[in-house]
Amino acid sequence: MSENQERRAPLETAPPHVGPPHTAPLHTRLWDYIERGRAAGGSKLHLRPGAPPLIRTVEAGERGRLAPVGNGEADVAADEIRVCLSLLIEPERWPHYEAMGEGETHVASPRGEFFRVALFRSQGDWSLVIEL
Repeated sequence: MSENQERRAPLETAPPHVGPPHTAPLHTRLWDYIERGRAAGGSKLHLRPGAPPLIRTVEAGERGRLAPVGNGEADVAADEIRVCLSLLIEPERWPHYEAMGEGETHVASPRGEFFRVALFRSQGDWSLVIEL
């Protein structure tokens, strides 16, 4: 375990959301998307502004394809990704990512599982790819 993983506490889940699940803030839906992606055999979760959450599924002998995490999931907004990043990334590391326009880190789920996260800026907005 790296020293980064040892000192980082899991991202806590937010209080329960009242209303349809697809209207909850992204950071409260993130772990649900990860669980659904894993259950569907996905290898990565893709979050980018203007698109619904997508999982990459790997077919034998193929590179894989992107498919929606679920039916009727709302498109992810750029500000939702920024809020999610502010909860996932240590504040002292954020200037480095801003300057580079990309980066990688690990986050811990509420269950203590670690996930690799690639973040990058495209057309001025941040996107995330989380390895499942």
